[in-house]
Amino acid sequence: MYKAYFRLLKYTYVRLSHPVSASNEKMSGLIPAVYAYILIIPGIDCRIIPNFATRMAKKIILLVDDDMDDQELFGEAMSIVDSTATCHFASDGEEGLRILQDGGLQCDVIFLDLNMPKMNGKQFLAEIKKDSAHSNIPVVIFSTSQREKDGIETAAMGAAHFLTKPSSFGELCKQLEIVLAKTLA
Repeated sequence: MYKAYFRLLKYTYVRLSHPVSASNEKMSGLIPAVYAYILIIPGIDCRIIPNFATRMAKKIILLVDDDMDDQELFGEAMSIVDSTATCHFASDGEEGLRILQDGGLQCDVIFLDLNMPKMNGKQFLAEIKKDSAHSNIPVVIFSTSQREKDGIETAAMGAAHFLTKPSSFGELCKQLEIVLAKTLA
């Protein structure tokens, strides 16, 4: 695994490979990168990730996933995509239901893994859609599954989106931004 790190760029400039336009020629291919993060994976990748927090209201997000590494990466990615978001985590469907029902968590969106012990993602989705207090919360399936059947089944059960877990951190950030924009629009 490669160690990635971020640096906040404020009121600085980022060099483009091509000038922005002929009218900006005196900028020599430099553009302002106000409130952006730069993702650096030494020797592998370096890209600019805009901080979209200024365009988004504070969100409360629940991730139900038994993989602690995925929880950590998801939390880090969400802090990049929307630094005002608060992430809560559950390790299986039973814990997720407890957090929502007993803990009284009012979340804006639930990201849900399918393959978990105790109560899997499909069972959790069925339970949450039966509960009138939580049935309107958008649920995004967040799984390693690439089976079309899983996408069709979960959509029929009421899932808002199906997101296959990306293999790179930069792609995870990009996908989270897209899904949140669609889900919470």
